[in-house]
Amino acid sequence: MLKRTIRLLNPSDLESVKSIENASFPEPWDFEIFEILASYRGRAIKANGARIYMYVLEEENDVTGYVVWEEAAREGHILNLAVQEDRRNSGRGKELLLFAIRKLKLKGMESCILECRDNNAIARGLYESIGMTESDHVDGYYGDQDAVIYRLDL
Repeated sequence: MLKRTIRLLNPSDLESVKSIENASFPEPWDFEIFEILASYRGRAIKANGARIYMYVLEEENDVTGYVVWEEAAREGHILNLAVQEDRRNSGRGKELLLFAIRKLKLKGMESCILECRDNNAIARGLYESIGMTESDHVDGYYGDQDAVIYRLDL
């Protein structure tokens, strides 16, 4: 079994992150977002005071997944979670998600939310498996697809 480490993003991770992002989402994030986060070593503060964190999952010097979240007004918001395609369905996504939730609890957040495409059964199953519940449905959130908003009280 490979040794797994979850650590803050750094600039040398960017190519792996780009590859995972592009393989994971029909509309990937603008790469500049990751470049900015990497330039701040995975930690940034938005103009409104919200803090953003990005951690990567590393296995034997290979980045195989990542999670990005925001902390604001006592609520955590998981912004992005992805795992390398050939490593999916192996517990890595859950490991990253639970890591983020532990960090949010330590920072005093009272709840955590995230959005998910309503047709993404695998992701929805993951979120529900850790106790997240559907709190809202947003028509057209992803342009041509609806979103389900999940929430977890911490």
